[in-house]
Amino acid sequence: MITDRIDELADYSEQVRDVLTRPPSGLIRRGTGLVVLVVGLLVGTASWIRYPDTLTGPVVLTTTPHSQPVIVRINGRLGRIIAKDNQVVKKGYPLAEIENTTRLVNVSRLHQLKAAAYRFLRNPRVPLKNATDTTTFGDIQPEVNTLTVACRQYHRLVSDGYVSERLALLNREIKQYQQLIAVNSKQAQLNGLELENAEKKYRMDKRLFNEKVYSQAELLASENEYLRRKREAEEYQKVLIQNKLQLAAKEKEQLELQQQQTQQIRTTSDNIRQALQNIENLLQTWQQTYLLTAPAAGRLHYLQTLEELQAIRAGDSLFAIVPQHRPIVGMASLSAANRGKLQVGQKVIIRLTDYPFTEYGVLRGKVETIHQSSSRTRCRIAITLPNQLISSYHKKLAYRYEMPGTAEVITEDLSLLQRVLFGLRKLIAPDH
Repeated sequence: MITDRIDELADYSEQVRDVLTRPPSGLIRRGTGLVVLVVGLLVGTASWIRYPDTLTGPVVLTTTPHSQPVIVRINGRLGRIIAKDNQVVKKGYPLAEIENTTRLVNVSRLHQLKAAAYRFLRNPRVPLKNATDTTTFGDIQPEVNTLTVACRQYHRLVSDGYVSERLALLNREIKQYQQLIAVNSKQAQLNGLELENAEKKYRMDKRLFNEKVYSQAELLASENEYLRRKREAEEYQKVLIQNKLQLAAKEKEQLELQQQQTQQIRTTSDNIRQALQNIENLLQTWQQTYLLTAPAAGRLHYLQTLEELQAIRAGDSLFAIVPQHRPIVGMASLSAANRGKLQVGQKVIIRLTDYPFTEYGVLRGKVETIHQSSSRTRCRIAITLPNQLISSYHKKLAYRYEMPGTAEVITEDLSLLQRVLFGLRKLIAPDH
């Protein structure tokens, strides 16, 4: 049985050898084509798949100019919240008030009082109308009291008739003394003529006495008349000097009274101006300490949940002012290990923490500036966003103050095939 099977195979050995030595050509072509196709697909896929070289780090979106936070300067409690979240405000607009004794509602009355005081200085005869008699101003109250007292004193100084009447009386006395001195001067002048005549007569009588014409009694009578006239002249001069001294004393008294009044008016006026300046300084200090105002124009954002009587501490950031219609940029902090790969103009992909990229997409930007830094571990870059907050899914994202996220800078846009070839090149020529 076995020998018959062997003989049968021997009969077909020539045919088997023909099949084995000449395989079908169609199978070879199909197999080769399939291999080439697979290899081509692998190479094409590897060249299509991007595997870029990137630098990754945290990023914060802000505006140019940057958004400005509003920082608390003193520990306390929120007394009043004035502005609402997302409200557009102007520079200096009050946002909130910290609890204090002066209170914002009274500040307008203080400004009215200041304006009235300046008007009073221009016309002090009209008394200051104080509309704040029933209002208390806390820490500023002592200066308000000083101002009102000084204004009352000033009004009395310029309106009181005592000094004016006294000056008028002195003025009349001075005029009377001037008239009296004029009369004394005229009398002294007349007496001088009489003295001159008496002296001439005495000399003539003395000559006649020497010529034995007059007796000694007549000479003595003439001499006595001359001496009397001389004594009268001295009395007139004495009275004239006394009246001049009285006039000088009255003029001095008048000048001192005028100087005293002027000094009192100047001192009181200076006290009013100093009180006004002190009130202005205290108001500025109060505003810087207790009143939170917008440092710039823009849109207001609450940085935390706020409510009145909430305890706050110095250094807390309660609000932020975001400038309107300003470009939004990214500020990223990257590792300095591969700083040399960074170049201006490189593409950046930003994934925001508040907007999951799987649902909202990513933001695309470019490196605008590479900032110089003294740090050896980190470097900072500025990123421009050509499409601003329009994501890759064509969704417009709402901006919030300093939105955090992750920035991925594409330093070299390589394909998977290029990376494989670079790896092979390193294996073949590790020194190159």
